[in-house]
Amino acid sequence: MKTTIKLAWLSGAALSWNLLGCGAEAPAPAATDDADLSAEGKDDAWNSANNPTRVDRTFKVNVAELPTSGRAKTTPWSGDYWATARDSINVRWDGNNDSPAEKAAKAFNLPGFASYVTNNTGIYGQDVAHCDTDAQCTGDDGSICAKPRGATGAKSGRCIPTWWGICHGWSPAAVMEPTATKSATINGVTFYPGDVQALASFAYQDEVPTKFISERCDAQGKTLHKDNNGRIKEDECRDMNAGTVMVVLGNMLGLRKQGIVEDRTYDDQVWNQPIQGYDVTNATGGKLKEVTKAEAIRLVGGTGSTYTWNAKAKKFFAVDLSIRWLVEAAPSRRAVNNDSYVKTDRYSFVVEADAAGNIIGGEYVGASKQSHPDFMWWPTGTPTSTQGGLTYQMVKQLIEAAK
Repeated sequence: MKTTIKLAWLSGAALSWNLLGCGAEAPAPAATDDADLSAEGKDDAWNSANNPTRVDRTFKVNVAELPTSGRAKTTPWSGDYWATARDSINVRWDGNNDSPAEKAAKAFNLPGFASYVTNNTGIYGQDVAHCDTDAQCTGDDGSICAKPRGATGAKSGRCIPTWWGICHGWSPAAVMEPTATKSATINGVTFYPGDVQALASFAYQDEVPTKFISERCDAQGKTLHKDNNGRIKEDECRDMNAGTVMVVLGNMLGLRKQGIVEDRTYDDQVWNQPIQGYDVTNATGGKLKEVTKAEAIRLVGGTGSTYTWNAKAKKFFAVDLSIRWLVEAAPSRRAVNNDSYVKTDRYSFVVEADAAGNIIGGEYVGASKQSHPDFMWWPTGTPTSTQGGLTYQMVKQLIEAAK
């Protein structure tokens, strides 16, 4: 259900997604402000990769200024992740009718576009083992022997993990573009809402101006190590910092009402999902719940009277957070009821602040120490690339006709 994308570290430049699956190969690890984060009880304020003001200097960080709930002005739409193993948007999802790629080729006079999809984002665009049968796909990454439609000959398949796809295209498209509510006909070719979503997702998978915060964890969960407080030792797999989560959600969804994207899973699999909204469920009087240092130590799982995780912290806030996100929907001839695909994840953490109430970090509590977002990102503009002759302007024409 997801991918592995290549992301250069950005804080506003155009992003080139070099697709391997449905998520992102993160930026090269950013220099941290801390030393070895594996030390027990180590001072663990957010590092440079998790500092939200590095990504956006206009972000508000004071707890008094951050809303305890927020929602995107327009609900992101649910769509397919166009699995690589099914040949991405060249899959004939509507019975024997043309795939979205085949329809685009006819409507926009792009001969060879369907083959372009297969050879770039589809089955033959992946640098993986060739195969004839599933049994030849070894390893524990969930690979199957995927073959393009009509493929013949020895080793005509590729060992593709079933979770690879273009959710890194669907998610930003879902927060930037209106949902398809009806079919649209372009140059005699009828596109159903499922086709429109496919082409929108395809357009947004490449060269999109983007802001990205935190680091990608490339390790499998079972290989990670924990300290005595149950925290993951590996730096890039411990984030996204809990304080960063609060700042990003408070600014993007709380103040700006803008949808964003998260990788829900902390380990090597990347599951990009559009976020619809959030709520701090234990807020008091519309504010974060302040707790004593002793209570913060207890919540994080420590002992003694010293809060060892962030020596600069002077104030502490206990947060129970709900994040509402969109799960995938199969392509359809009819419009999707997006509210039916909203799911909720719940997290608990301590927000760390200085004496003035400015957030400077955070620590997860309980199960959230392992189960929390890996990174968040959001588009700041529309795609600038041309893929196989298909331009964003062509896709936008289709989106407008189907809204």
